[in-house]
Amino acid sequence: MIAFEHRDGKSGRDYAKVIEDYRAKSLQPIFDTHINNEAQILADGWSG
Repeated sequence: MIAFEHRDGKSGRDYAKVIEDYRAKSLQPIFDTHINNEAQILADGWSG
């Protein structure tokens, strides 16, 4: 899983972690650690 930070039209930090699957249970700790509750999330549209 890779997450990229986007600030004021520019790239910011990025985070990567090897995970076994893309279940919410596997992703949640990454989100809790690296994403502010007030952040606007942009996704690629994957519905999995």
